[in-house]
Amino acid sequence: MHRRTLRLPPWLIGIAALPLLGGSFPDGCHDMSCEERVAAANDYVSSVVAENLDCRTDSDCTTVGIGTDCMGMCPVPVSVDGVDEVLAAVAYANATWCENYIEDGCPYATPSCAAFDPVCENGQCVAAFY
Repeated sequence: MHRRTLRLPPWLIGIAALPLLGGSFPDGCHDMSCEERVAAANDYVSSVVAENLDCRTDSDCTTVGIGTDCMGMCPVPVSVDGVDEVLAAVAYANATWCENYIEDGCPYATPSCAAFDPVCENGQCVAAFY
């Protein structure tokens, strides 16, 4: 089986769904639009993922789900040692930007995800897509 390795920022995997995220909060009850909330949550989680990619061998890498209550996202490759930090970032994003997201009238989208194996390449966990 031939694998192709493609290094993509985690946020890019779900970027195709962003046009679906129109709208803003009703009655001006919040300062951030739906789009701003999604962007803030995704930027934060993606920055934590980017800090947790170091590896030496393929066994140092795994996948972790980074979907928030604002938007579904495809799993991404991360270092085994960084899983807890990434999951904590998702929880923080949910509490900070995504709490009551759907109840506030914001749309939720989930992208289709391509299958991959997490592999270590040049000291970084990356996705080797099938």
